[in-house]
Amino acid sequence: MGLFRKPQKQDFPELPDSLYFAKVAKIAAKIGNKSGKPYMSWGFEIVQPPHQKRWVWGNTQPTVSPKSATGKFLTELGIDINTIDPDTFNEQALIGRYVKVLVETTEDKEGNKFQNVTKLMHIPDSEQPLLQTWLAQANVKGPIQLAGHSTPVAQPPVLAAAPVSFPAAPTAFPGFTPAPVAALAPVVAAPVLQPVLAAPSATPKGKFPF
Repeated sequence: MGLFRKPQKQDFPELPDSLYFAKVAKIAAKIGNKSGKPYMSWGFEIVQPPHQKRWVWGNTQPTVSPKSATGKFLTELGIDINTIDPDTFNEQALIGRYVKVLVETTEDKEGNKFQNVTKLMHIPDSEQPLLQTWLAQANVKGPIQLAGHSTPVAQPPVLAAAPVSFPAAPTAFPGFTPAPVAALAPVVAAPVLQPVLAAPSATPKGKFPF
């Protein structure tokens, strides 16, 4: 028996159908095995606990229109589909953008279940601190690109701990009289002079004195 094996279905248990915070991780053009027709494969990496690092997928037709799934995906990612040129548009520029994905389970005629990303939603401003908290826990640093935002959003800096102040020591206690200031002056020891011994005279024995 070999040491290696291919991943099995039980290695990736089904996720509950829900909305998840995720990052666009992969976009590729593929051809259907049975239909022979082209389609777009979208891969998303979930960043929401406790499903971090899990990937979910969505397939869309390559047609870009306001009603097509691809057009709706692009619109939620912040792309104006009315102004782009589908022949020159670089879809790889969308990699790394953060968005909310809707994961839904479907079942075919044979009873096989499939989970797919069926809808994208931009992350509202009110939920951005939650995303930043999860990214900080995952040690993600630097600006992040949110779907629907033209410029990256800076991560909040980590605040340093406030300096700790200690209460001042009391100058007097009940029944205790402090000593005069002069008495509290530090005593400086007088320096002790050591006799300086004259260095013995050396008579050169040769051309050089060593």
